[in-house]
Amino acid sequence: MKSRSVFLIIGTIHILIGLSLIGMIPNFDEAINTWITSEIPQDIKEVILGQTRVIIIHSTGTGIILLYCRSLKDIKDVKKVLIGYLFLMAMILTNIAYEIAIGVGGSHSGYNFVRFGGTSGMYRIFEHKSQKQ
Repeated sequence: MKSRSVFLIIGTIHILIGLSLIGMIPNFDEAINTWITSEIPQDIKEVILGQTRVIIIHSTGTGIILLYCRSLKDIKDVKKVLIGYLFLMAMILTNIAYEIAIGVGGSHSGYNFVRFGGTSGMYRIFEHKSQKQ
C-alpha cells in the first residue's frame, strides 16, 4: 500500500470521527442517556461538551494534517510522520487501558479505530524496511 493511500484512509477516518461527534452536541441529553440514566447537573454537561469539542477539533485537525502528508515523497519523512502517528495511537491506547484498569469511562469503541490506524502505520513503516533488504 502506498503511503499516499495510508494517509488518505487514516486522515479521512479522523475527519469522519470529528464530524460524527458534531452531531452529538445538539442531542447531548439523548446521546448520554445510553450510559447515564439519572439527571446530570448542568455544570457536568458543560464539562463533557467542552471535552467533546476538544476531541472534535483534535480528530479533525489530525485528519487534515494527515491528508496534507499525502504529498510526501521522501521515505524518511513518511516514516517520521507515521512514527509520530503511532506515538499518538500508543497514548490513546494507554488512556483506554488506564480507564479499563480503574473502571471508569464509557464505551471503548474507538479501540478498533486505534488498532486499524496503528496497524496501517506500522505496515507502511515495515514495508519500506523489507523493500530495502
